[in-house]
Amino acid sequence: MKTVLRITSTVAAAVLSATLLQASPAQAADPTLTITPGNGQFVGGSRLTLDGHVGVSGRRALVVQRHMGRAGDDWIDVPGTNGYTNADGSFAVQAPASAMWGLKYRVKAGNYASPARDTSARAQEVILTQTSDARVGGQLTFLADTVGRAYTGYRDLPSAVLAGRAMTLQRRVSPTSWQDVATATSDAYGLATFTTTHRAVGDFYRVRLSEWTLNGDAIGWHASFPHRVTSKASRIKEGTFPHRRATVAASAVAAGLAPGVPTAGGSHGGSRQHAWSRYGWGRDPRFRYEWEFGESLSSPPLLGTKSKGTWSEASTGTGRVTTRNGGMLFASDGYASAPDGTYGTTTATLNGASDRWGRWEVRGVTTQNSRKGRKYKMRYELVPVAQASRACGTASIILGESKGPNSPFTFGVRNAKGTKWGRTIGKFPSGAVSVAVQVTQKHITWFVNGNPVGTVRDKAALPKGPMTLRLTFVGDGNRTMDSAKGQLDWARSYSLKYGERPTSKIALKKGKAYGGC
Repeated sequence: MKTVLRITSTVAAAVLSATLLQASPAQAADPTLTITPGNGQFVGGSRLTLDGHVGVSGRRALVVQRHMGRAGDDWIDVPGTNGYTNADGSFAVQAPASAMWGLKYRVKAGNYASPARDTSARAQEVILTQTSDARVGGQLTFLADTVGRAYTGYRDLPSAVLAGRAMTLQRRVSPTSWQDVATATSDAYGLATFTTTHRAVGDFYRVRLSEWTLNGDAIGWHASFPHRVTSKASRIKEGTFPHRRATVAASAVAAGLAPGVPTAGGSHGGSRQHAWSRYGWGRDPRFRYEWEFGESLSSPPLLGTKSKGTWSEASTGTGRVTTRNGGMLFASDGYASAPDGTYGTTTATLNGASDRWGRWEVRGVTTQNSRKGRKYKMRYELVPVAQASRACGTASIILGESKGPNSPFTFGVRNAKGTKWGRTIGKFPSGAVSVAVQVTQKHITWFVNGNPVGTVRDKAALPKGPMTLRLTFVGDGNRTMDSAKGQLDWARSYSLKYGERPTSKIALKKGKAYGGC
């Protein structure tokens, strides 16, 4: 099957033609590069304009390239950014902004290149705050902040202001379903307010930002942390609003939150090895999700033969899963979104990209924000497509499950009859780790950082039908958990057509722990 290079719907507007803008004629000069908008004024998926000179005259084919800034990394072409320099060697070309922090961009034309420039994308975000006391049947108000001026401790905040962005207040009706309650648009300061009726004790609300495609941007949708309604209004963090009274947003005044007015109610590649590159699997990718250019969870992959797969989300508590800094981020809470404590399980499930045989690999890291109390676990697994919505009691292949660095790491397989094969490694490596599984008609083999760590050859362990990838940030029911996050750099799948099929000398034992539930 032919591999398809797919520019996702949220990226397409930014890279559709990599429009070459007309620059003023100039003589050959020193290489230069200017990127607009400047750092701090864009997010992943924003349209960037790169203009400058490659240092020599002559019309040449060009491409925009980006670099991770790490030893051993290469310059990589940004998809869809091919064009030409002008006859004098000058250029002006458009490219999508990467969502990753600290990337370098340059323009290359033949054997010549512009200087490299650092980029610092801001995270797109929306912070939901309850601004009134809550009484069932009474009025309930919220403030949505898409900038986060008060959160200066985050290197990727405050975010860029996208005035006029549509957003929807939603009420959770099940772990996988949200009901639209009200709509609004952000004002000139990135703020909006909502008013609804408080329906029931224990309700959760969130705000979902719509896709943004104005001015050539291609920014995917994004949702806030779920907020469980509290009896009293939440405190607005100081610095949320512009400091000078004359510039206070209209939405702040409407909410009764302007100064002097009483307040209502009171982290991709890396140096470690990966199985896909070590064993030559990469020639036939089924999908590669890397969330680098402002995509949302439901965006299809940038590359692969299974180019229509999308991710769906689920949350039973305070957590969320979203895209951030060029990856998928699971988090138990954030921005004081869970004043009564964090709990519940958050899941992302891949739809429309299943297979019975093949290779799957993910790279990520789990971080516990404290060292006491109950810890979240990050679980990567393959589950039968027909039973993907079932949390437990189904056949599954666990690529890996751990609470993070220096914690036990468990992997294995459970068949439909409940028989298990598994192994636990004493300590999970620190930092971002890649875990993979290769499923053939003769065996299942697991890998950590490119090294085989276990194999099962029992035919009873092999899947009986197509499997899909499911990623779960596992809590302990409704019990309060320590704050934590799990960052996924990428998720990839390859066919068995190319490369080696290594196995491990370690045979997983029947009946042993395999992870999962």
